[in-house]
Amino acid sequence: MSLSIITFANLGEKTNHRTAGIVPVINKFSEEGELKQVVCQINKNSQFPGTVSATPTLLRYIVRVFEKVFGISLRRVHQTLLDFFASIKLTDADVHLFHAGESFTRTLRKSKKSRAISVGIATISDLQKNKDIENKEMRLLGIEDYITDAESALRRCPEYRSFDYIIAYSDFVKASYIAKGFPRDKIYVAYSDIPLPPTPSFQKSEDTFKVLYVAYTSPRKGLHYLLEAWNKLTLPNLELIVVGGYGRMPDELKERCKKIIKNNPSIRWAGKSKNPSSYYQEASVFAFPSLFEGNPKVVMEAMSYGVPVITTNHAQSIVEDGKSGFVVPIRDVEAFAEKIRFYYENRNVAECMGREGRKAMENKKSFGDMVFEIYQKILAREGKNND
Repeated sequence: MSLSIITFANLGEKTNHRTAGIVPVINKFSEEGELKQVVCQINKNSQFPGTVSATPTLLRYIVRVFEKVFGISLRRVHQTLLDFFASIKLTDADVHLFHAGESFTRTLRKSKKSRAISVGIATISDLQKNKDIENKEMRLLGIEDYITDAESALRRCPEYRSFDYIIAYSDFVKASYIAKGFPRDKIYVAYSDIPLPPTPSFQKSEDTFKVLYVAYTSPRKGLHYLLEAWNKLTLPNLELIVVGGYGRMPDELKERCKKIIKNNPSIRWAGKSKNPSSYYQEASVFAFPSLFEGNPKVVMEAMSYGVPVITTNHAQSIVEDGKSGFVVPIRDVEAFAEKIRFYYENRNVAECMGREGRKAMENKKSFGDMVFEIYQKILAREGKNND
């Protein structure tokens, strides 16, 4: 049997934020002799010989020049071009695996015509579910006439549920697709990977108890709920460190967050950081109040550094509630404040839970292995021999 991969990643010497997510899959299928082709955004000396760049270099360069000259992002143009040229370059295979494939509308249609089994890797929860959550958030915030990210994504990707099978990044992602009508027996779960840092020392500062938040903040990241919870705490030597800049979000909400941060001396705005490892190393707790995610990288990073986590039931990753962290409902300000207080007052327990998080990351099955196992299950279900 043969499989082709279609991805937004850059591969080889050129990388982007999608690269780490698909490389383990490429390596596994290549080792097993099942990989026929990889169609990516940019290929610069990838180790797999069947790797091709989709968008022509000259055309991609022209778009980049426009972005720099006019100071705008043409992300949708890049996506449209990638989808168009990927559909041209995609060759026949038994299975077509789409990585973050909701935007590959034209390429998916070609895959369907070829009678290949189409499998989409869902890196985030169902877009309609996300739209419902974000629209409710806007109503709760009293913000009108704001087109949310999920609503924009739905307009771009109307056929995102058209795959024969889906591999979801988490149990929440799986549940969100099922809730919106995708067949339960055609969706599987495989948790993505991150590189593990060296074993942490587990020696935190006894002077200041540091709570860390890391995100490129948009409304769905829920920073405003964490800040509201923070204002309920009046504990000595307690500090909240906010790492990351602001993404696309309503001005009213951004100003609200900025005002709280400015007026509370126990909150430190650290801003953007390309390498937040030092913040994880000094953190006592990691807090992530997101309204929806796939498998949030920042939660896994915190666990890998031995930092106990407080996250939501929509951003749980592999956190075991009460063992490697706490999982609370979205928008639950009281629960976030309560769990921060618990960690603050029970630092030995916090340290033990951090160790459990690190252990869970060390014992996690690799994403490549999980996807290959799912591939074999799909072939068996479809009655195809994998010889």
